[in-house]
Amino acid sequence: MIETKHWAGRVRRGDERDTLILETNDGWSVIRTSPLKQDTAKIRFIHSLSLPSMFTVEGLGVLSHETVCVDPALRSALLERGALYRHLRVRQQHFARAGTTRLPVYEVTACRCEHAIRDQRIRSSRVLT
Repeated sequence: MIETKHWAGRVRRGDERDTLILETNDGWSVIRTSPLKQDTAKIRFIHSLSLPSMFTVEGLGVLSHETVCVDPALRSALLERGALYRHLRVRQQHFARAGTTRLPVYEVTACRCEHAIRDQRIRSSRVLT
């Protein structure tokens, strides 16, 4: 799961656990919610689809602006745009060494569609009653 933000400036740890401070190029300091925190619910949802436990679901925060600078003390899952390709290659190699099978996209899509249809039926039945 990749959450992208197009922030320009320097990004460092915030005072609270799930916040970051963006020091913009024009001198402002802005408190932002971490993209990794924003992905938490989405990742939890994907886990809830009852996929086999052999599939790993991870969250990444990618800061896409060309002038962004991520503090190296931040979690390694928070990346500058230029680091994304290498990060994905390293993770792919890790999964290959660990024997993790490739994610069957068709099965995931089918599972997601089934889940959406079930949710729609539940919502429809609530409206009718």
